[in-house]
Amino acid sequence: MKLLIERLQNIKKVEIYLIVENVSTKYQAAGYTLFALNNTSSNSSRFYNSIKLFFQLYKIHPDVIYQRVGCSFTGISALYARISGCRFIWNIAHDNDLDLLKNGDQSHNRKYWWDRVMLAMGIHLARIIIPQSKEQAEILTRNYHKPKMEPVRNFHPDYPDKKQFLYDFKSLKILWIANIRPEKNPDAFIKLAETFVGFPQNIEFLMIGHPSSDITWQKDLEARIKTINNLKYLGPKDIEEVNRYIKDAYALVNTSLSEGFPNTFVQAWMRSVPVISLNVNPDGALDGQGIGFHAHNNMTLVQVLKYLVQNPIERIKMGARAYQYAQKYHSIHNADLIIKKILLP
Repeated sequence: MKLLIERLQNIKKVEIYLIVENVSTKYQAAGYTLFALNNTSSNSSRFYNSIKLFFQLYKIHPDVIYQRVGCSFTGISALYARISGCRFIWNIAHDNDLDLLKNGDQSHNRKYWWDRVMLAMGIHLARIIIPQSKEQAEILTRNYHKPKMEPVRNFHPDYPDKKQFLYDFKSLKILWIANIRPEKNPDAFIKLAETFVGFPQNIEFLMIGHPSSDITWQKDLEARIKTINNLKYLGPKDIEEVNRYIKDAYALVNTSLSEGFPNTFVQAWMRSVPVISLNVNPDGALDGQGIGFHAHNNMTLVQVLKYLVQNPIERIKMGARAYQYAQKYHSIHNADLIIKKILLP
């Protein structure tokens, strides 16, 4: 979103309003107006925040609404757009956005029930939907009877430092980046690190991400991590720090059960870092491109990482191909494709 806002700010006569559910009190909006539905003294439910969103849209009276992530806000935004006559654009952020059962898998909780119902309405009412992948576009057509829509792949600024192709092989850093949640499957990465304890090469496994809201589970994970001498949990990092860690990584490992198109894939490829993914493989990007591996299972995950560690020349070639792939399919110019939809007359 930050990159998209920066591109829009270069266009004259465009006023930008960003509405979020929660925001840090330290966050400073630069060049646009920020509204947080939750203030520092309350933590309203998604239902009440949806009502707040509708009235905030009424106050702003936008010409265009651009919304990401499938939830009740999708339905509220689409409903307001139909009533007011403004344009609504929904950008899919996760494969689960299109699976209403998964989106509302905690049906005993009113928040998730409300999300599921309103998301279904939002998908029905939305006339402009931006999928991240061909797979998502096919689901829209097959399950929701939407006309064929061209996907716009995730984008990232170029990282043109050619020194990235020269890697220091004295210490191999294997990186995992995700918030600690069950669907991100951190246990698979921890088991991977355990497998490489005592491996001849000096391999360091690093985990970055916000801790789980389940305090007991988080403590158990951290206690387990401390018993593994080649594994460290670094906690949350800002985007600049994350990119620095990616730049110095030998490989990025993703163990999520499902995702849309992970931004970390693109961040890694832009820095010539191969991606090894356990489950996620949007549009088959990891098949036949020579930019990483789709492992499918834990055993193969170990095998492909061993192969990459033991073949540093192949790692360098794979990194170079990854950079070229990212330049071709995930450049910042993809943001302009979204902006064109936003600024349609």
